[in-house]
Amino acid sequence: MSTLGGIGVEIREAKIAYELYRVLKNALSMRSKYDDLEYCDLEPEYPVGKRVADLVLMCKTPQGLRPLLVIEVEEKTSYSRKPFRFEPRAQARSYAEQLGSPYYAVTDGFVLSLFKWPEECLGRHEIKLDKRFAMAFLRELAALHQGRIVKLSFPEVENTVELLGKGKVIGSIQHVAYEELVNELGRAPTRDEIMKRVREIWKRVRRRSLQHNESA
Repeated sequence: MSTLGGIGVEIREAKIAYELYRVLKNALSMRSKYDDLEYCDLEPEYPVGKRVADLVLMCKTPQGLRPLLVIEVEEKTSYSRKPFRFEPRAQARSYAEQLGSPYYAVTDGFVLSLFKWPEECLGRHEIKLDKRFAMAFLRELAALHQGRIVKLSFPEVENTVELLGKGKVIGSIQHVAYEELVNELGRAPTRDEIMKRVREIWKRVRRRSLQHNESA
């Protein structure tokens, strides 16, 4: 059972990382081999140059132990949807590149964005950090790597800007602008900054809509 609480709460990165490590580690202790793929360990704070990756899932290969998945954990805030943000994704991608890991992910404990190196998005999924999720995730990641499935079965979550383009606004567009600016500036934005970003978001939405219509 997850101990993170509800979706609206704010949760520190360290607590999310610990809970994710706990459920995946327990799942590995119950089953580590799926057909030809065998997981061997989940390592926290794995050294990558002068920095550390939050979690690295290791597997056995004929050449020895190799990273299969790098996970970048982000804090959960009331407004932020960091699994959608470019910066955490770029950080996880960089770690995956340096470690030779074929997959990387970003999560805040409620949403997990999974990628295949270098840039292929394999889905953004709603998750719950419990035994059921952990067992299913390990099983499906193995199947994905072996080519037996093409995506995970967890419920998909769409990018906020994509939802705006479809007319499915989560909260308000001001909240979308606010979350983007907080992530970029590291502080609360001014009203003028928020309204400027609102206009920029609508321009992005219209541009994507035009591109979609042209390709249809």
